Amino acid sequence: MTPDPRWLEILKASGGQSGSLAFACAVFLILGRLGWIPELYPWMIHAAVFVLVLSGMLAITSFIVAFLKSIPLHK
Repeated sequence: MTPDPRWLEILKASGGQSGSLAFACAVFLILGRLGWIPELYPWMIHAAVFVLVLSGMLAITSFIVAFLKSIPLHK
Protein backbone atom coordinates (compact mmCIF):
# COMPACT_ATOMS: atom_id res chain seq x y z
CA MET A 1 0.00 0.00 0.00
CA THR A 2 1.49 3.31 -1.06
CA PRO A 3 0.95 6.50 0.95
CA ASP A 4 -1.41 9.10 -0.45
CA PRO A 5 0.67 11.82 -2.19
CA ARG A 6 -1.96 14.49 -1.50
CA TRP A 7 -0.36 15.29 1.87
CA LEU A 8 2.35 17.08 -0.13
CA GLU A 9 -0.22 19.78 -0.96
CA ILE A 10 0.88 21.50 2.26
CA LEU A 11 3.98 22.64 0.37
CA LYS A 12 1.73 24.96 -1.66
CA ALA A 13 0.23 26.65 1.43
CA SER A 14 0.89 30.33 2.08
CA GLY A 15 3.06 31.51 4.94
CA GLY A 16 0.02 32.55 6.94
CA GLN A 17 -1.63 29.17 6.54
CA SER A 18 1.55 27.33 7.48
CA GLY A 19 2.08 29.60 10.47
CA SER A 20 -1.49 29.05 11.64
CA LEU A 21 -1.06 25.29 11.40
CA ALA A 22 2.20 25.46 13.36
CA PHE A 23 0.51 27.60 16.02
CA ALA A 24 -2.42 25.18 16.27
CA CYS A 25 -0.06 22.23 16.76
CA ALA A 26 1.87 24.12 19.42
CA VAL A 27 -1.35 24.95 21.28
CA PHE A 28 -2.46 21.32 21.01
CA LEU A 29 0.81 20.11 22.53
CA ILE A 30 0.74 22.73 25.29
CA LEU A 31 -2.85 21.91 26.24
CA GLY A 32 -1.96 18.22 26.38
CA ARG A 33 1.06 18.95 28.55
CA LEU A 34 -0.97 21.10 30.94
CA GLY A 35 -3.64 18.40 31.23
CA TRP A 36 -6.46 20.54 29.81
CA ILE A 37 -7.22 17.84 27.25
CA PRO A 38 -7.06 14.07 27.80
CA GLU A 39 -3.64 12.43 27.84
CA LEU A 40 -2.10 12.24 24.38
CA TYR A 41 -0.86 8.99 22.91
CA PRO A 42 2.78 8.99 21.81
CA TRP A 43 1.82 8.80 18.14
CA MET A 44 -0.28 11.98 18.56
CA ILE A 45 2.67 13.82 20.06
CA HIS A 46 4.99 12.62 17.29
CA ALA A 47 2.55 13.62 14.57
CA ALA A 48 1.92 17.05 16.12
CA VAL A 49 5.64 17.72 16.50
CA PHE A 50 6.28 16.63 12.90
CA VAL A 51 3.55 18.94 11.56
CA LEU A 52 4.71 21.74 13.87
CA VAL A 53 8.29 21.57 12.59
CA LEU A 54 7.30 21.11 8.94
CA SER A 55 4.73 23.91 8.85
CA GLY A 56 6.87 26.16 11.03
CA MET A 57 9.82 25.87 8.66
CA LEU A 58 7.55 26.45 5.66
CA ALA A 59 6.13 29.57 7.32
CA ILE A 60 9.56 30.93 8.21
CA THR A 61 10.82 30.30 4.69
CA SER A 62 7.77 31.96 3.17
CA PHE A 63 8.13 35.02 5.42
CA ILE A 64 11.85 35.33 4.59
CA VAL A 65 11.17 35.09 0.85
CA ALA A 66 8.44 37.73 1.10
CA PHE A 67 10.76 39.99 3.10
CA LEU A 68 13.61 39.59 0.62
CA LYS A 69 11.28 40.34 -2.31
CA SER A 70 10.30 43.62 -0.66
CA ILE A 71 13.92 44.81 -0.42
CA PRO A 72 15.52 46.07 -3.61
CA LEU A 73 18.87 44.29 -3.91
CA HIS A 74 20.07 46.09 -7.04
CA LYS A 75 20.48 49.86 -7.48
